[in-house]
Amino acid sequence: MDRLAAPWTVRPAPGLSILSRAPARARVAGAGAAHLHGNHGSLFPWASHRAALAGVATVGLRSLTRRQGAAVFAEAEGEGASGESDSVSSLLAALQGSWEDDVGLSISVKGTDVNFGDGTGPWEVSQKGSSLFLRGTRFIGSADAPAWEFPNGVQRTWSRPEPLSPEQENWRGIFLEYKAERLQLRRQLWASLVVEDSSRAEQLLELWNSGNVSGHDGSEYSLEQQARLSAGRFIVPGTCFLHRRYGYRAVVVCCEPWCNAGKAWKRMMGVSSLPRGELQPFYHCLVDERDRPGAQITFVGEENVAPTEEELQIQHPLVKTLLIRCDELNSYLPSPRLEQALSSQRQGQTFQWNF
Repeated sequence: MDRLAAPWTVRPAPGLSILSRAPARARVAGAGAAHLHGNHGSLFPWASHRAALAGVATVGLRSLTRRQGAAVFAEAEGEGASGESDSVSSLLAALQGSWEDDVGLSISVKGTDVNFGDGTGPWEVSQKGSSLFLRGTRFIGSADAPAWEFPNGVQRTWSRPEPLSPEQENWRGIFLEYKAERLQLRRQLWASLVVEDSSRAEQLLELWNSGNVSGHDGSEYSLEQQARLSAGRFIVPGTCFLHRRYGYRAVVVCCEPWCNAGKAWKRMMGVSSLPRGELQPFYHCLVDERDRPGAQITFVGEENVAPTEEELQIQHPLVKTLLIRCDELNSYLPSPRLEQALSSQRQGQTFQWNF
């Protein structure tokens, strides 16, 4: 299963193509169609999870949406008094932190900046009179039940994500540490190949193929954890693969220990019906535009990721931003920008990057 990363249901300008996370949903007022890969198609992360846009289109859309929102709600300017301002400030304070919306986007509010986890942020919350405005919408809910309305009446609702259990926190830490160490091993292997240190390269390649990491033999993990880690031992950021079901070419940019998309998205996509379910690792991926036009970013269950050593050069607008090509490995390594996002993820933050 995979999902397409999509913008927050905004109406695209003529000529801009946007894929949203809602499968088989009518494209009304910016609510695009999404398509799940695994059960019946592909979403999008995007997910994600994340945006199915070229970078320049994303910037243009964000600017356009802000102008549209300002124009539609211009009459709200100057309405408020100091009391209204205090009330709006209190509301904004209550909105801080993590949310998920009813189309599956993971949302983070910090100050007046809002990231939707779709690669288009940050978006700014603005105050006009007694109202808050965000990404072409007006706030119509409450601090406990946030809701936002587009000029055409389409609404999006937010809810707080369920907190992780101690067991989930522990597994998340183990999983991300393992992936980081496997990625470091990949870097070392690439460096040894570049300097033609064949002896060192042979040692590192053997370690890579074993599924272990430097300084660890896996004994500190339970048998169940070892089995779960081993199943995806060749999948790290920069890994090129073919989708097992749909055959498209793609490259991994981030690893998640399970499907951490919102409840609404998982219900829409039928994640629980996948053979390995929602507890298997999921991966944020850039899809080759020759196979799927539209700068798609998908969120793929591990069961559908088939790593390949074929010489794949993925064509996607974000490849040059997030990845560094390594011909010696026939794959990629994270760019400094992506590495910063991965580091933040390991520190407990939601994976996201800004264009």
